[in-house]
Amino acid sequence: MRPAQSQPIDPDPGVPRKGRILFAISCSPVLWPIDTRACLCYVEFVDPGERYQQLCLLGRDTFLDAVAEAALVLEVRSQRIARGTLEPLGAAHVTTDDLGQEIALVRARAELELGLHRPRPQVLPLAKKKGTPFVDLITIGRTASNDVTLDDLSVSRFQAFVRARFGRWFICDAGSRNGTRIDGTLLKARSEVEIKSGQLLQFGLLHATFHTADTLYDFLSTRSSL
Repeated sequence: MRPAQSQPIDPDPGVPRKGRILFAISCSPVLWPIDTRACLCYVEFVDPGERYQQLCLLGRDTFLDAVAEAALVLEVRSQRIARGTLEPLGAAHVTTDDLGQEIALVRARAELELGLHRPRPQVLPLAKKKGTPFVDLITIGRTASNDVTLDDLSVSRFQAFVRARFGRWFICDAGSRNGTRIDGTLLKARSEVEIKSGQLLQFGLLHATFHTADTLYDFLSTRSSL
């Protein structure tokens, strides 16, 4: 006879569910004979750029202890307000029909009033993701199977990889269709080249700046003080 199923319990009913990832864990009556109810756990998305910016406020030492050894910084195009919508430049209107968009709308309006029109940096930590291949390589590409995902059609599924050796960083194009560049110079496919902090990388049509954690702190601190 199967035990009666009860309704899942929300551990934090006071927090809106929008913008949260829901995990449902069914407790087996064999392993958990006392309670067969499903347990719910919510985990919020945390934007690395926002997190890194907050860590900057805690000082250099705390920042360096908490972040990845290096990161790519993409410049996100600035946004504008138009008739109650949040409209990315060059894109269709996006209505503010959920909490995340409402927050973005308020923030964009405040920036507009304060005259802060500069684009926000998108920080992509260079670190291994659980379950990805190549233990010693940090892969970059368009698909989610890479450690760093660049969602752009000009980027190949497996575009390039980076690795750290003895405190130095190297990048290698993986034979991508549109190529990988450093400071405008096209890389030879499958040939590793050393990269330095502050150098401009190009993956397909996407531009990113390479930063080690130390120079990333300086970069973000400078932006937050403007």
